[in-house]
Amino acid sequence: MTTLNIDKTKCKKCNQCTYVCPLNILRRKDSTSPEVDAIRLEQCLECGHCVAVCETQAISLNNKNTAGKWIKFADNASFNILSNIVQTRRSIRNYKEDIIPKEDINKLIQLTKWMPTARNMCPVNWTVIHDQKKVNQLSEMVVKLFEENNILPEIVTAWSKGVDIINRGAPHLVLCHTKQDAMMPEIDSAIAMTAFDLSAASMGYGTCWAGFFMMAAKDEPEIAKACGIPEDEEIHAAMMLGVPKFKYKNIPNRAGLDINWQ
Repeated sequence: MTTLNIDKTKCKKCNQCTYVCPLNILRRKDSTSPEVDAIRLEQCLECGHCVAVCETQAISLNNKNTAGKWIKFADNASFNILSNIVQTRRSIRNYKEDIIPKEDINKLIQLTKWMPTARNMCPVNWTVIHDQKKVNQLSEMVVKLFEENNILPEIVTAWSKGVDIINRGAPHLVLCHTKQDAMMPEIDSAIAMTAFDLSAASMGYGTCWAGFFMMAAKDEPEIAKACGIPEDEEIHAAMMLGVPKFKYKNIPNRAGLDINWQ
């Protein structure tokens, strides 16, 4: 059950919270603190906009207010940092044998809980295949499936020669999965995994979207089962993770994007 409280001793009656609430749960008052509409509160998305906008930290959602003060950057500094990460991030297909500590992976995953999801329902669950032997076993399962169904024979041939094109020898495999009845599972999972992807790059780790693995996981329930995914859930995103074997030192050019201004 959602609880939303306003500390009137801290509230400066700016009413900004009433404007940012997407469901008008907070009612505006000219000279008094905003009030919570108890009926509308039942529909609260728990998005936290009211908490985030409150300068005096007067609002608490589920008995929690802001986690701390805003981090302030110089003009354009935050964009420049993000721009650097986006432009230098590469799809890594060559990994060192180094194992990434679970603490670091947990840190990356925990960051994604601030990403948007449909109706803020936060349906995305995570599974990390941390054991490289198990990652290799999953690659083998996919190759066998491709071989049995005559799919992408070049991948099967490469595997017979000791080359893993499925998970590229990555030490870890990260999966996003949701309940089958989730509202917009593919989009929510893609957003969450993209946040994980860029965050991993910011820590110097390498990632690559595991497209061939996803192709197989969609068609073969045994693969999801081998990953420990509950029967009532589906995998919607998969990503290789490890320490890059090589360092990329340049940013390649990209064609400009056409924008249709209306």
